[in-house]
Amino acid sequence: MIRRISLAVLTGLVIAALVAGCDKGGSTGESKVVARAGDIEVTLADFQKAYQAITANSRPDISTLEGKRNFANDLVNQRILLAESERRGGIANADILAQIEVNRTNAMLGELYKREIQDKVEVLGSDVKELYDHRAFNVRASHILVDDEAVAKRIREEILSGKISFADAANKYSMDMGNKAKGGDLGEIRWGRTVPEFQKTAFELEPGKISEPIETNFGWHLILVRERVPQEDRASLEESRPSLRTEVRQQMEQQRMREYVAGLQERLGLEWNEDAIETLRDGIREMQKLDIDTIPEADRNLPVVAPADLDTPLATWDGGEWTIADYIDDFRKKPAGTRPPGLIPHNGLKELIRTAQIQNVLLGIEAKRLGFDKLPEVNATADRLKEQVEVELVHSAFLQAADVPAEDVKAFYDSTMAENPDALMADERVDMLIVTNAERSKIEEALRRMRGGEDEAKVIAEISMDTRTNRRGGRTGLIPRGQYAAPVDEVAFSNRVGKGWSDPIVTDTGIGAVKVLSQEQPRPFKLEEIKDDLTRLLAQQRGEQAFEEWLNQQRESRNVEIYDDVLELYGQPVS
Repeated sequence: MIRRISLAVLTGLVIAALVAGCDKGGSTGESKVVARAGDIEVTLADFQKAYQAITANSRPDISTLEGKRNFANDLVNQRILLAESERRGGIANADILAQIEVNRTNAMLGELYKREIQDKVEVLGSDVKELYDHRAFNVRASHILVDDEAVAKRIREEILSGKISFADAANKYSMDMGNKAKGGDLGEIRWGRTVPEFQKTAFELEPGKISEPIETNFGWHLILVRERVPQEDRASLEESRPSLRTEVRQQMEQQRMREYVAGLQERLGLEWNEDAIETLRDGIREMQKLDIDTIPEADRNLPVVAPADLDTPLATWDGGEWTIADYIDDFRKKPAGTRPPGLIPHNGLKELIRTAQIQNVLLGIEAKRLGFDKLPEVNATADRLKEQVEVELVHSAFLQAADVPAEDVKAFYDSTMAENPDALMADERVDMLIVTNAERSKIEEALRRMRGGEDEAKVIAEISMDTRTNRRGGRTGLIPRGQYAAPVDEVAFSNRVGKGWSDPIVTDTGIGAVKVLSQEQPRPFKLEEIKDDLTRLLAQQRGEQAFEEWLNQQRESRNVEIYDDVLELYGQPVS
């Protein structure tokens, strides 16, 4: 009986033996064959390298002979799948091949980071104590981020004269989209968690005072320290030393990386095109005018730039450049949440481009200059990914070939409804308006205004911090439980249709209120509603069955043999 094949095991293994090749040149114990399948051989050395290459928490149990047999069988299965991939022509998809090269580049950058950054950082006991001493108190602070010093000074004067509160000024002027709606609130800050210039001022500032404008790579800041929070119950230095040492090392590595990249920029002659940065900021302004609900997910938070400007370089260096088109293309490959959701300061945008985009390009140039692209471990990493992809593509071909007629889908639906109807039930759902904020006073203000007849969409857009809904009047559409915090669900699903706005709801992350517009009770799905899902499920099942049958046939035709006497040698001295 051939055991059931696990694709997770197949694709999870790292095929180190294939990178090394089958060692047939000697008569040592490591060249002994543990498994054979026709012309495929797995040696004891292959077995050991493949097992050691798996991360420790993912390794299968091979403490018994049965465990060793299973692992040897998995290696044989991989070899069969790779042979089939070669027969089919290997990987033809250009996007997949490009991703493999990205993986190769990342492996190269990883080696550069290890050798040029990590290995050149030394943490002393005095460094650990210095961090511990700085952690005697935290600060609760807020900030306002703007583009230039003069604007920061004017805002500071407005606040000091009593014309506007710090929180309202942050909401009105700040370019930090992440917290302006919270009055610039940064929460509680520990020493070592912000950039040095900001940190120095925040920890020296007296509570209740507003700093002079402070410049960082992100722009100009006004800082308000609300209070210092003593850390009286913290662990002793000796108890904290291991975690503090790790944190100090991280900080030192970050500083070393900043210095290293600065040196590269100078050596390669990096220059910024300030006008192009402003063109890009204009594109972000245009993006903000669009209705986000009409934009496909892939295009959200991307600047709207005239075609004639796309090839304009944002930055140039010896032998290279980074254009507006490069900026857009790079961010299009990343989740929308990583892109600036709104206008940020000129210098902040440069810093984003430098750290999120250009930095790795420059590091790649340096890594190749140092020859890291030729390192065996770098190429082995990319080769392993390629092999894993080839295994998965062979498997996927069986899933895609699975045929599921409509009558089979209906029969599956009917039988499931008869035998296990709960499996095909639609969740209870509500459609509601929601408003959230970090401050209870803001929610109370919103409720007072909306209950008083003010336009709900306008109030919600002004006050709500829920970025999923605040640009569409707070409307959630029909949603099941679990989309919001449990206290919100408890109120929203308590038959509140037609009862107006709830009282403020306290959660771990802030305050909210809801107005339930409609509620759907749990009900059986109609076939048409889930036909596509059921088709995919049946295709998955049938494809997996076909794949397993094919692989078992391959094993039988190749007459797979596992040699227990050689497997027993694993972990023993060999000669």
